[in-house]
Amino acid sequence: MAQKLSNLLAELSGKAKHLEDKFAQSKTETAEQLQDWKDDVSRKTAANKEAFEAKRETLEDDAKSHWDSVKQNFEEGVAKVKADYKKAKYETKAANAELNAEWAENDAEMSVYFALDAIADAEQAVIEAIAARLNADSY
Repeated sequence: MAQKLSNLLAELSGKAKHLEDKFAQSKTETAEQLQDWKDDVSRKTAANKEAFEAKRETLEDDAKSHWDSVKQNFEEGVAKVKADYKKAKYETKAANAELNAEWAENDAEMSVYFALDAIADAEQAVIEAIAARLNADSY
């Protein structure tokens, strides 16, 4: 999971740098080039939103599946408490720690996906600002 988060953060950094470079370059681009950029960003944004939604659904399914597994483990642990209280207590704490770790990792992953989506929205807003400035400067 740490490697996955590292890769996502690297992707986020790369996209932010790309947007910064594209913004600097846009000052010399024509309205047609800006429209092409805007169209490209719209396509990418739609694809990103689809991927984001698919990932969200997968994470929800994984979380439910994991919760069902943890719940079953807990119920089995309760049945064993009478025979071996210390062992059941240890297993419950381990399961809760694992669940907390996975939830924290999923939260971090979702936050990065939100940030990636925000970068896409920011790119679109920058394009619109540039186009508006070009329009205003044409008068």
